[in-house]
Amino acid sequence: MSRFAIPIAIAVGVASFLAALLLFHNAYWDIIPSIGLSIIVGFLILIGVLRLLDPRTEQQLESDTYVIETEHLEREVLRQIDSMHAKVKQLRDTKVEDLLVDLRGNADAYIQRIPKDSLLSSIGVLKGYTNSLEPLVEQYADITRYPRYYDDPVKQQEKTRNAIRNVNAELSLQIKEGIKSDQSALTVHIQMLDALKYKRLDVPKEEQE
Repeated sequence: MSRFAIPIAIAVGVASFLAALLLFHNAYWDIIPSIGLSIIVGFLILIGVLRLLDPRTEQQLESDTYVIETEHLEREVLRQIDSMHAKVKQLRDTKVEDLLVDLRGNADAYIQRIPKDSLLSSIGVLKGYTNSLEPLVEQYADITRYPRYYDDPVKQQEKTRNAIRNVNAELSLQIKEGIKSDQSALTVHIQMLDALKYKRLDVPKEEQE
C-alpha cells in the first residue's frame, strides 16, 4: 500500500462526511440522524477508497495479516522468556537460570525451524507453555525470598524446575522430529542425484567420448 493511500482515503472520507451532512441539512433532516448517516457514508467511502488504492489481493492481505500476527506472537513469547530469566537472574540461582537460558535457545531454534504454513499455530502452542511457566517462575522467585511462608519450599521449587525441563524436552523433541523430516527429504534428493551416476554408466563409451 502506498504511504499516501491512508491520508488520501481519510481526506476523501472527511469530505464525503461533510458533503453528506450538508445534503441532509439542506433536506431539513434532524441533526442527530443527519450526523449518524453522514458518518456511515464517510466511513463507507473511506473504506472504498482504501480498497481502490491498495493493489494487494485478498490473498495477499490475508498473508500480510498472518505474518503480522505471527511476528507479534513470536516477540511476545520471547519477551516472556526474557522476563522470566531477568527475574531469576536476580536470585543468583543457577539451577533455574540455566534452564531458562536453555529455554530461550530452544524457543529460538523451534521458531526458526517451524514450517511457515504452521508457524502461527505452533507459536500459539509455545505461547501456551510460556503462559503456564510465567506464574510458576514468579512463585519460584517469591519462595526464594520468603521460604518461611511456604509449605515444603524446596519441593515447590523443584516442581517449577521440572516444568521448565519438560518444556525444554518437548521443544527439543519437536526440533529433532523436524530435522528427521528434513533429512528424509534430503535423502530423496541425494538418491535422485546418485541416479545420474548410473545414467552416465549406461551411455556407450563412444558417446561419452
